[in-house]
Amino acid sequence: MPKKLTRKEKIALQQKGAPLRSEAVPFTPKVEALKKTHLSIGLIIAILGFVFYANTLHHEYVLDDFSLIKENFQTKKGTAALKEIFTSSYRTGYYLPDNDLYRPLSKAMFAVEWQLAPDKPALSHWVNVLLYALTGFLLFYVLLLYLPDRMWLCALTALLFIAHPVHTEVVANIKSRDEILSFLFFLFCALAAIKYIRTAGMIWLSTMGISFFLCLLSKESAITFMAAIPLMAYFFTETTKKKQVLLASVLAGIALLFFIIRARILGSGPGINPSIMDNLLVGAHSKLLQVTTAIAILGVYLKLLILPHPLVSDYSFNQLPLAGLTDWHFILSFVIYTSLAVLAFLKFRQKNMVSFGILFFFITISVASNIVMLIGTSFGERLLYAPSLGFCMILAYGLTRLFKVEEKDALSFPSFLQQYPKLVALTSILLLLFFAKTYSRNEAWKSNYTLHSTDVLLSPNSARAHYYYGNIITQDEYLAKIKDPVARQATLDTSMQEMRRTVQIYPLYADAFHKIGKIYLLEKQMDSAAFYYKKALDLNPGNSMYLNNYGTVLFNQGRLEEARKEFELSLKTNPNQSDAYSNLGSVYGTMGQQLVAQHKPEEAQKSYETAISNFKKAIELAPEYASGYYMLGLTYRNIGDEAHANQYIDMAKRLNPSLH
Repeated sequence: MPKKLTRKEKIALQQKGAPLRSEAVPFTPKVEALKKTHLSIGLIIAILGFVFYANTLHHEYVLDDFSLIKENFQTKKGTAALKEIFTSSYRTGYYLPDNDLYRPLSKAMFAVEWQLAPDKPALSHWVNVLLYALTGFLLFYVLLLYLPDRMWLCALTALLFIAHPVHTEVVANIKSRDEILSFLFFLFCALAAIKYIRTAGMIWLSTMGISFFLCLLSKESAITFMAAIPLMAYFFTETTKKKQVLLASVLAGIALLFFIIRARILGSGPGINPSIMDNLLVGAHSKLLQVTTAIAILGVYLKLLILPHPLVSDYSFNQLPLAGLTDWHFILSFVIYTSLAVLAFLKFRQKNMVSFGILFFFITISVASNIVMLIGTSFGERLLYAPSLGFCMILAYGLTRLFKVEEKDALSFPSFLQQYPKLVALTSILLLLFFAKTYSRNEAWKSNYTLHSTDVLLSPNSARAHYYYGNIITQDEYLAKIKDPVARQATLDTSMQEMRRTVQIYPLYADAFHKIGKIYLLEKQMDSAAFYYKKALDLNPGNSMYLNNYGTVLFNQGRLEEARKEFELSLKTNPNQSDAYSNLGSVYGTMGQQLVAQHKPEEAQKSYETAISNFKKAIELAPEYASGYYMLGLTYRNIGDEAHANQYIDMAKRLNPSLH
């Protein structure tokens, strides 16, 4: 029998770079059984991660999936756009690009997935769920490396993490791949760090650096892991200060490199400048009010970790109102977080598990808290993804203490089930409750309609929730399914009510006035449509979509020259709009018809040629834009080119058989 190492002997070996536990002792049947148990636990956690989200596999694109995938011309280029993606901002390719975010890794994956399965979100949902399952497996394995004597604590932590319903937004929304990738690469980073601590192998130090760089390419908030890795090394290893400093230095160097690259690509602009609709803290009249409200919102995060209900996709203005010094939301949250900070400090030198969990939560929530800096949103369930690990570890630790789990006596499932039936029963009940909540919430993420029709009831004071619901029911695809004129009008009336409620909550919401204009346009009330489009433009004069749609109203009113100016200004603001090019083509095509009627063939020919040029730009930007092909074909017919006319009209009908 191999000699069992004492804790002091393990520490001594570790400080010398020697491997521990099963790596340090000869191979025995007991060690083999333990490894099989580890593998079984990891696979069970991964399988549960897959099962919990299996009902998302055939969901549609939702929310930001449109701006990053379905309506992003850069992403839709597929693999041909990979170089562009790594040298441009996150939402480049959408009609409202930003210059604040640089997250090329997930977007590059979306481009590859579009290449493999164009406009088929199922592939991307499969990737999200499989990556999440892999996260569960790897999380257990990494925790076990740091806590080799606490197998069941590691198992419970990973199990609670993978099952927690607060992760539904991250997994069910394809866009949140950035969160999944960032955390997954953090786990690889942590794995490489512990391997380096044990072996002093430079290959592991290099692997850690590469993994951290991939973390940052996934999402900038991964910068917090630069502190989380040394924290894990301090709490769970007895490594030397020299190695700790080296780990921190490598991570800092990688972070510096990333932000230099990011600055070269995005430039040195003013940085994130959120609107009040995205981040209600923008509306705070003082820095103090910003901070007190941010602390109150941290209390909401904590509440969702303890009781994940209700789960809502939108908490924007004014669902979570500003909270001053006398607001009980701030006071309660401040007292709780102050108490947690004191507890973490008191238990820090003891390397207590609760202290680690609190500090890990504080570190990983810091950027999202809006206390360090204002970010693009005031609240989001997805922002709890990494921080929830700290909570799950504390909960798992509490359960093992409550039921007095002795790790040395529970090396297999049968022995654990026999010794701790109450813990198993409680955990099973908790998992069933988590599954029920996760499954039902996943159903809300099936489509934009299911999400917004659900969340407008859960977030009744959110201007954006009302806007989203009113907007989705007036989309062309939704209205096309309503054949009954009475039902169609009732839908438009409902949308108008939602928009009125939106501007009641926030009177300066330009998008809502723009949508009211569209409703009037659908009802063919052109004067009212023009009034509200103009009102939206007064609030947001540089919005290319507003300009384009206002031009559409002018076109329908026969004000061709005014419409032309609006379309050109829209394209000057954003030259990547297929709709605007097509609309401009329609203006020149109509002008050509008028010039023919005026017996001005040469001028008509020039106008038709300009129309053709614009229609070609439209279909170049959107190769599946059936109306663009159709209008291009009609324009060729107007100049007598039947060969090209038939070619483009046939292409339009293949893309959309309803065109005739």
